[in-house]
Amino acid sequence: MLRVVLIVFILNAVLTYVISVVYHLLGIPISLIGSTLVFVATLIVAFMLYRNKFQFHGFYRGKSLVKLSEKTTRVLIIIVAALLIVAPFLK
Repeated sequence: MLRVVLIVFILNAVLTYVISVVYHLLGIPISLIGSTLVFVATLIVAFMLYRNKFQFHGFYRGKSLVKLSEKTTRVLIIIVAALLIVAPFLK
């Protein structure tokens, strides 16, 4: 469980930083609400990466290791894109 938490939160911190730098370089100001949306979006991305890739590279080998369905992954990607598009407009 500690491995999951570390992977998701470290990946989330890196992704949040990268996206914040991109917004800054583009000259797009982000409010506190926008930063929260970016954080939630990157948390979803980190969760998807863990469920679809990283969970298969650990010590545990069981039948309960299952990828997210393709439909679920697509819906989550749409949600992430919407959050990242809306984030700069909320003040």
